[in-house]
Amino acid sequence: MIEQDRSFTCPHCGEELSVRLDASGGQKQEFVQDCEICCRPIQFEVRFEGNEVTHFSAAPGE
Repeated sequence: MIEQDRSFTCPHCGEELSVRLDASGGQKQEFVQDCEICCRPIQFEVRFEGNEVTHFSAAPGE
């Protein structure tokens, strides 16, 4: 398991947060997680090449 933390800004409330990413979950990952501050859903898209993050986005979830 290769994990790393990634900082981002909540697309809803603007708070600076971090999320733990796990490269062993596959090259292309999508998941939803609620903001720790405002509790609204955030849609994450992550792409890995080896153990390196090549794409990261945090957008409002539905």
